[in-house]
Amino acid sequence: MGKTTTFAAKAIHFYVTRPGSQALITAPGLRQSMIVSDKIEDHISRMNPVAKRAWIRKVQRQTITFHNGSRVKALPSLHRLRGEPAT
Repeated sequence: MGKTTTFAAKAIHFYVTRPGSQALITAPGLRQSMIVSDKIEDHISRMNPVAKRAWIRKVQRQTITFHNGSRVKALPSLHRLRGEPAT
């Protein structure tokens, strides 16, 4: 298993077990941050359908929202993140 794949699995566990958390995936370019977001989406698509319905509210291209209020966003470059809270 690669680093990105392992991170994606751990990230889903983190978001599910910590309600209301928000994470920002950042990289120098949007394409690079979307690679990590795509890995998270791959894990979600392979989830048991019952668990997926229970945990995942909405999957969009750059944002994944969980039923417990957690959210993950993929964004380009750190210097453009003004106003984006991460908890």
